[in-house]
Amino acid sequence: MKYIRIISLCMALLSSFASFSQSYLILEKVNHTKSFRYTVGDLIKVKDARFHTIFEGCITSINDTSIAIGRGFINFKDIEKVYIKRQIMSLITSFLITGGIAYLSIDSFNGLLQCYKIFSTNVVVSSLSLIGAGAVLWSFKERRCKISPNKWKLKVIDFSKL
Repeated sequence: MKYIRIISLCMALLSSFASFSQSYLILEKVNHTKSFRYTVGDLIKVKDARFHTIFEGCITSINDTSIAIGRGFINFKDIEKVYIKRQIMSLITSFLITGGIAYLSIDSFNGLLQCYKIFSTNVVVSSLSLIGAGAVLWSFKERRCKISPNKWKLKVIDFSKL
């Protein structure tokens, strides 16, 4: 009974090592340690240099020379930019815009209930400044990494060949 458990444990471990074959797409900054890792199933947004179109979607496969986003394949040499979403900037932007709209609407509703001016000058200025700050920060929600020999580069690490 003891040998059966040992043999089944060894078989389970060996089968898990044999089935582990995954490729990683690495976007790394040249001469820096900054890098981003993508696997199959991750969301990615890239700009194609040939057609000047932006492809956004889930990575379905990673090859040595190309990636598949949805149903289309894109060669690495055709990728001009990779867009990376900044989560904290998205959160701050949505908070500022929502806060400005909420502040203006709550104060206006309060003005209707209390029978005084609906739009106070101070409230309008402060809520519009919140909305304006959120609109300015909207352009910083995504980082644009231009693929070039001296800025950013793409490479594939394939663990099935190790």
